[in-house]
Amino acid sequence: QDGCFSESGPLGSGQMSVAGGVDSSLYPVAVLIDELRHDDLQLRVNAVKQLGTIATALGPERTREELLPFLQEIIDDEDDV
Repeated sequence: QDGCFSESGPLGSGQMSVAGGVDSSLYPVAVLIDELRHDDLQLRVNAVKQLGTIATALGPERTREELLPFLQEIIDDEDDV
C-alpha cells in the first residue's frame, strides 16, 4: 500500500479531502472519492457512475481491500441519516 488515501483510513474515511497531497497519477481518482462523500447528491451520483474508473486505477487488490469497505461505510452512513 502506498498510502495515497490515508485520511483516517486507506481511502480517506475522514472528513478531510483525499485529493490534497495525493500522487498526481491518482489525483483524478482521489477527486472521485471526495465526490463520493460530497453533500451534493449530483456529484455523488456522477462519482458512482465512475466507480469502474476508480476500481481500475486502484487495481483488484486495493479495490477489494479498500474501495469496497469504503463504499460500505458510505452506504452505512447514509442509512443512519
